[in-house]
Amino acid sequence: MSASGFAGLIPPTLGQDVLLTPEQFSLGSSATTRNSSFLYNPADGILAYDADGIGSQAPVSIAQLSSNLDFTYQNIQVVA
Repeated sequence: MSASGFAGLIPPTLGQDVLLTPEQFSLGSSATTRNSSFLYNPADGILAYDADGIGSQAPVSIAQLSSNLDFTYQNIQVVA
């Protein structure tokens, strides 16, 4: 993911990629905390971005992946 396209993500230093933290990722169709920005729903394979976590903004689908993947925050890399 490019940090510039997602509000709230701090871009890494140029040339250094970073992984998300566990707090920035949730499994399911909705965020579980205010910091949960990336959501993977194993039931339908949708990867979504939620700019405000449990706030009023709805998550936006950003990718269609296979369902029931062993997908975690460690699978998402943020680049400058």
